[in-house]
Amino acid sequence: MAQSLCALSLLVFGGLVLVDGSANASLYWGDDSARLVQWCRGSLGILANYSNRSRLQLVDGKWDEARAVLREGLNQALVQSEGVNSLTRRALRRGIEVSDSIERNRIEDIHGLEASVEFLSQYYDFMIKIVGPLDTNYFLPYQYGPRRVGLEAEYERSYHQFAERQLTWFVETFSMTTPHYGVVAKYSAKSYLKILEYLARGTAEELDSSLWRARYACAIEQLEELHLRVKNFNDGYHEEYSSERRAVNSATGEFLQILNALRGDCRR
Repeated sequence: MAQSLCALSLLVFGGLVLVDGSANASLYWGDDSARLVQWCRGSLGILANYSNRSRLQLVDGKWDEARAVLREGLNQALVQSEGVNSLTRRALRRGIEVSDSIERNRIEDIHGLEASVEFLSQYYDFMIKIVGPLDTNYFLPYQYGPRRVGLEAEYERSYHQFAERQLTWFVETFSMTTPHYGVVAKYSAKSYLKILEYLARGTAEELDSSLWRARYACAIEQLEELHLRVKNFNDGYHEEYSSERRAVNSATGEFLQILNALRGDCRR
């Protein structure tokens, strides 16, 4: 099952062409092709498998069981991705961190279980549809493939696209705009702000590890500042935002400003 899912994923993502589960990938990936095919089977295939299993639980109304399945899928995919430096592995670690944070706050959030399942379900889609293609098309060829003209620029572009698409995905998936209250969280304001806290910090760290970090200086600084403001609010300090509604509205507006900064060129 994982083998066929891997083949499907790579065909869709434009990385390798697989025939009957094997790959003639050495021309594209170099000598590490076999290890990278194994990475695909162990990560993308596992995520797709656990995603399908969680849907069966949701059909029966078993939200706790669905969450447990999705959380375990992240663990299994992380174990299988060991040894490969990839954006997918980084995203898996972040997903586990955010999921556990939401779970710790469930006792204070009546919508916490729904928010947790929705986050995990949507995050699976984000990793499979967005992070996976960035790995196979940009990040992994630079890490493990033969050097060629323009490869470094493509590698750096993967950092930029990963950051930009992560922020866009978060805002579009977990918030909506209303005529009277502006931007509000779709599922749970508490969980929304907790996810935002971790994504702001994680995205800043990703951009700061780029070779072209000077181009992202404004976005890095703004993400770090936003992370601190939201974290302080989540920890009970309300100097910056007086309520959850205002925190969601204001922080989302800041997120959108950071997206504009990422699309520009800001240097220190």
